[in-house]
Amino acid sequence: MPKNGIVLLALMIFLISLLTACGTETSEIEDIGTKTFELENVNRILLRDCDSGKLIEITEDDKVQKMVRFFTDNGFEKGELVDRSGGSYIFGFYHDDNEVESIGVLNESKITYDGYYYDTTGNVIDISYLAELFEEMADETKTFELENISKIVLKSGTSGETIEITDDEEIQTVVQFFADNEFEKYEYNDYSVGWSYSLEFYQDDNQVEHILVAGKGTLSYEGYFYDAAGEVIDTEYLDKLLSTQQ
Repeated sequence: MPKNGIVLLALMIFLISLLTACGTETSEIEDIGTKTFELENVNRILLRDCDSGKLIEITEDDKVQKMVRFFTDNGFEKGELVDRSGGSYIFGFYHDDNEVESIGVLNESKITYDGYYYDTTGNVIDISYLAELFEEMADETKTFELENISKIVLKSGTSGETIEITDDEEIQTVVQFFADNEFEKYEYNDYSVGWSYSLEFYQDDNQVEHILVAGKGTLSYEGYFYDAAGEVIDTEYLDKLLSTQQ
């Protein structure tokens, strides 16, 4: 075979091998482009409404599994890089206290994940159901029955100073801040926001309530923020108690 023919044959073999390799690489990229979610052992979801900023915690198994299936039962095609902030909802999926996945939802068929948009066929995410969960929370209110309180342990969130209140008149004044008002459940407290006062209410030696005060009309109770209609908590009075018992 002439020398030029050998060179041409070698070049053709090289080009064929290059094209074959490129074809394999393209196939792998296509596989990576489809995202499926494995959300096993998820027993807790933190769901944020991006419009209101409110955060709720879902631990009821039937609700958790319903939302898990939005993602595990469907494949999502990778799209472009996320070019803007915002969205409708953000899901944090947890096993106990360990976050296993975070997914943003734009609408019924579009999500954001790891900095990319992903799309799926059909309206697989029930946006109306998510809205209902927040409406359910908004309907929940809390009233406190603080009868026969014999002692209050008051702690300042600023200084850390702690006092015991045993005077009956002072106890009743503090009790009325909570017993005489209704508090509306607002959002889940992820404890990224601090508290101003901690109040432990006792009947003899038995603690019957523990309330964290975040403001004149806001408290944290059993993992959620609650708001009252107006500034019903006299924080100046609490400061006075702390200062007079130093």
